[in-house]
Amino acid sequence: MVIPLPPGKSVEEFVEFVIGRALAGTPDRQTEQDLITTFGFSAESAALLRDRVFGGIVRAVFSNPANRPSSIKDPIAYSSYERAMREPSIISRIYPKYADQAEKLAKKRYTPAIYSRQPEESPTRWWQFWRR
Repeated sequence: MVIPLPPGKSVEEFVEFVIGRALAGTPDRQTEQDLITTFGFSAESAALLRDRVFGGIVRAVFSNPANRPSSIKDPIAYSSYERAMREPSIISRIYPKYADQAEKLAKKRYTPAIYSRQPEESPTRWWQFWRR
């Protein structure tokens, strides 16, 4: 999924922006409007950005490694997934019905994806290391 980002801004900044708005209780429509007016997104891009942030958080609820979004194919969901896995309280504060899963997640030790890359995300394929 490709959402053109404004120059000089990172995916993590937008994930923080959307999560911060959700934790503050800002309605989804207002968050989308703020993305449009503050950063110049189109209405479709703002809605998709917000949706992908929440999609990553919902995927983190069940803490299944197979559910981890691809950092290449869906960097926004990937970034919000990683953030929710590091800070499970985000899950319970945005989605109170998943508070018990978030509590279980908080008791586990989480290994960030940087240490457990999936093959399609590695910079070079495993069979190409011998060429170096």
